[in-house]
Amino acid sequence: MDWQLVIATADNLRKQAEELARLDRRAADDLFKGARQVVRSFHEKLCLTRVLDPACGTGNFLYVALEQMKRLEGEVIELLETLGGQESIDWLDKHNVDPHQFLGLEINPRAAAIAELVLWIGYLQWHFRTKGAAPDEPILRAFKNIQVKNAVLTWDGEPVPKIVDSKETYPEARRPDWPTAEFIVGNPPFIGASYLRSHRPL
Repeated sequence: MDWQLVIATADNLRKQAEELARLDRRAADDLFKGARQVVRSFHEKLCLTRVLDPACGTGNFLYVALEQMKRLEGEVIELLETLGGQESIDWLDKHNVDPHQFLGLEINPRAAAIAELVLWIGYLQWHFRTKGAAPDEPILRAFKNIQVKNAVLTWDGEPVPKIVDSKETYPEARRPDWPTAEFIVGNPPFIGASYLRSHRPL
């Protein structure tokens, strides 16, 4: 569901409710309830949206994706407050956009550990900036959403290729499974312009 459509729908219901409130308070309350439900449904979808970076490095792209989704969630909260006051957003404390939605694959174990930490730092910075206090315990959770693995190749046997006749071999080489996600972000692989030129067909 497009966020602009959600805003337009909720705003239209709100205006109808305000006009109707002078004549029929119960009908107006029903319209406000309908508007809140439209926005809550969008928020539910936002909290289920997963973003994957299949070569995440230390997590820069995932960090930016988290920031953007938390910013969008902030707009959702503001609209809910407009539609129903504080009581309409109390449930958000237990249900919000958090690091478990941001998935990564990274071949370097150290970079993968840093990426997971970067996501939590970004999330906690947002929480302190908007809430002014620490989140509920435990503050950090082991979601294991950053996997240490090769994103383009997997094979049977040892994690390093076998050497046969001085050549690397990959038994049963195949494409690895990626985590399920609604969006994929990241840089394309760059191997250098000079290297590409040297392999250009004549």
